[in-house]
Amino acid sequence: MLTRTLLDAHSILDAGLVGGGLLWRPKPFHDHRVAWRVTHPGLHRKILSLDDAELAEVQHNQRALHELVGEYEPSFAPMSHVSREIDAEAQASFNPSASLRKSDSRAHIGVPGKKWRQISAFASAMPKRRIPAVEWCSGKGYLSLQLLGQEAATSSICLEISPTLCATGQQLASEAGLPLTYRVADVLSLADEDLPYLVGSGPALHVALHACGGLHRRMVRGAVAARAAHVAVAPCCFHKHPPQGDGAAPAQLLSARAARASQLVISWEELRLASASGFAAKRRDENLRTREITWRLAFAAWHRRVHAHVHGGNRDAPLVSPNLDSIRGSSHATNLDSSGLECDDIRCDRSEWDREDLRRCEDDDDGRGDGDDRARDGAYGASVEGSFGPGAVRLPSVPKLLLSQGDSTRHTVDGFRAFCKWAVSAPGKSASSRAWLALALEEHLTKREASLCLELGAAQAARLARLELVRHAYQRPLEQWLCLDVALYLEESGYSAEVRQLCERSVSPRNLLVCGERLDNL
Repeated sequence: MLTRTLLDAHSILDAGLVGGGLLWRPKPFHDHRVAWRVTHPGLHRKILSLDDAELAEVQHNQRALHELVGEYEPSFAPMSHVSREIDAEAQASFNPSASLRKSDSRAHIGVPGKKWRQISAFASAMPKRRIPAVEWCSGKGYLSLQLLGQEAATSSICLEISPTLCATGQQLASEAGLPLTYRVADVLSLADEDLPYLVGSGPALHVALHACGGLHRRMVRGAVAARAAHVAVAPCCFHKHPPQGDGAAPAQLLSARAARASQLVISWEELRLASASGFAAKRRDENLRTREITWRLAFAAWHRRVHAHVHGGNRDAPLVSPNLDSIRGSSHATNLDSSGLECDDIRCDRSEWDREDLRRCEDDDDGRGDGDDRARDGAYGASVEGSFGPGAVRLPSVPKLLLSQGDSTRHTVDGFRAFCKWAVSAPGKSASSRAWLALALEEHLTKREASLCLELGAAQAARLARLELVRHAYQRPLEQWLCLDVALYLEESGYSAEVRQLCERSVSPRNLLVCGERLDNL
């Protein structure tokens, strides 16, 4: 447990988030002239002066990032101190070898390595009381299979909305000879009084691994209503499944005590920041992410030019070369790194980069389908709208093959022109719009203009990467604020509660595990 109470820790995080709202609420992609450049001019100058090596250091070193922001924002330091305390306490109960434990069953075949390490670590963290388990949003039930394999449960009921996944999971369990029962259930619409019919009665271990937003909140409330002996949940995608589907609505805390003490008003959509950090991607994947961001921004620059011409602009006016000197030491078109960029229009943060890595690291590894939603809503559903002004055009998911051609560290003119050809013919535009854009592309996207657009896109990507650092500094405290809310709700419901570390952040960026045990079971 923390040396301070959970409520005290939550209140300090709350104060830091309130005090720094001007730094983390604005999304630089929508307006690179962030308001805090006026209130925090020193921080603005410092961030934009970072060269590439300094940028990489701060991006991959949370403490260095916190120290940088704390130097310019007084409310940040106390919050950062508590954030480090929470992580230190969580890590104290973490067993690094747990995620390397091998399964005794054949049922995990086909599960990617990182996902299996999460599952194994989760099962290893459970008490060995050998009671029945209930897995919420189970997919095929790989976690339940591992709970039985590690003797943390005698049997398991798997709640899953997909009949197909239930059928596949039941077949896997039958082949392994394990006592798993699958129940098709939409847990978001499940009433508490219906729970006994689905999960039975008596002491049980209720678990959920990376159930998104409203799903993990519903799981915790349902587990308490069922008087679960133990509750363990690894939250994820905090912004998803808001009540009535309204992302702009204020998010409500689970804990009554936390809600009374909190001064922070935050929308469900703003909770997206809590899931914006990511894992240590391979260098090639980082380069491809940078390429996508740069090409999208470069295409937006070209599209604005075409739009201005169509609406009476001077088509023959030269494209102004951007001033790149303001970003000291940047390699621009080769090694730009914009990890942590999280916004409605590009959404290329580490945790939402590519479809395959999503399936490896997050929610779709056991086939629930969330990975497709995340890819569609995230990096692959990006647009070039937002701060680009009139003439912006929405782009669908970018084929990875298109980004993967040639050396991933170079933004070639030919590669960019191929991207533009794909962009102007992509679905979502009228036939006439596609026709005139294609004509403009063929007639007017010269090598010189393509090079200038790429130069501008690279400069904008470099600037965004630096400005987003400030917002990203608040990601972990916000994530902890949300997890402590779950722990406080369990405390109020008659449980001892704590926040643990599930795995290394390189295995999953969502590596916090909230655990509770009913006090009358101790």
